[in-house]
Amino acid sequence: MHMKDANGRFVRPSIRSVLMISFVLLAIIATAVGSYVAGLCRIAATKTVTLQVDGTTQAVETIALDVAHFLDQQMVVLGSFDAVEPKPEEKLYDGAVVTVTRAVPLTLIVGGERETVYSADKTVADFLSARKIEIGEFDDTFPAMTDPIVSDMMIIVDRVVKETVTETVVVPSPEQRRPNGSMQRGETRVVSKGKEGSAEVTLERTIRNGVEESVNELSRKVLVEATPTVVEYGTYAVLSTSRGDLRYSKVLDITCTAYDLGYASCGKYPGDPGYGITASGMRAQRGVVSVDPKVIPLGTRLYVEAADGKSWCYGYAVAGDTGGNIKGNRMDLFMETHYEAIQFGRRAAKVYILE
Repeated sequence: MHMKDANGRFVRPSIRSVLMISFVLLAIIATAVGSYVAGLCRIAATKTVTLQVDGTTQAVETIALDVAHFLDQQMVVLGSFDAVEPKPEEKLYDGAVVTVTRAVPLTLIVGGERETVYSADKTVADFLSARKIEIGEFDDTFPAMTDPIVSDMMIIVDRVVKETVTETVVVPSPEQRRPNGSMQRGETRVVSKGKEGSAEVTLERTIRNGVEESVNELSRKVLVEATPTVVEYGTYAVLSTSRGDLRYSKVLDITCTAYDLGYASCGKYPGDPGYGITASGMRAQRGVVSVDPKVIPLGTRLYVEAADGKSWCYGYAVAGDTGGNIKGNRMDLFMETHYEAIQFGRRAAKVYILE
């Protein structure tokens, strides 16, 4: 290498000058090569990543190396309970899908204790697992473990415990009741006093959230047999009438009609065999009524009055006859004349079965 001096003459440059020029050239070349290589690296490091957040999906080109830096670049701020997949520390790759799930408020009730929490989990099972809430053998959960998490959801875990215990219990004396026709309804008397017994019982107690919910008897072994207390009760009632008090055992609602000894009622004329004789053998007369024996047995003593107890009264009667049309709660009252039978017509009655 030669250089000209001030007089135009070629002179040999010094070694120092040559070195300096060489260093400058090398620096220029290194800068150009570095810029070219950096450009190639930048092109090689660019990735296309799918970002899913807040209900939107978009494809993004990025040179971020991991998920955390990628979210920072996209200005996606994560809340304390938000979830992101893949994890923030994981490396990004071309074609990756980054999903941000926002936490929603929930009401959690465990063992009766209520609190408000936030979760970005997918299902109830995921939520309980994330909070390390274990479900016991008899515990109840609501809703189903597979249900998806939604905002303002209520998740209930009832703590259920089943205990089996064996204990001795008192067996009360059972009451043995029997009717007494000489006693009025509502009256009772103890004929003989029984004794209590005892038994060994095995029980299963179900306790929900610390409160006993139910008790089921699994087995029972009698230790001492209880003896019954015998109680008699009255069966007759008293009807107060203008003719005195009447004792009765039962009262029926009956539809009453009337009949007489005319052919239209009994199908016979005077002088015909059996004329005026009822099915029970009694002579047809006032106070002998026709009944359905399936409802009122023949021979039963009766007292018949209006259903309202005041508009009319037939009085004492005996179930002494039957009739083809007298079925169920029907009754035919004997009248002395055909005119009375026609005038009576059809009426609602109370019929008392007398003692």
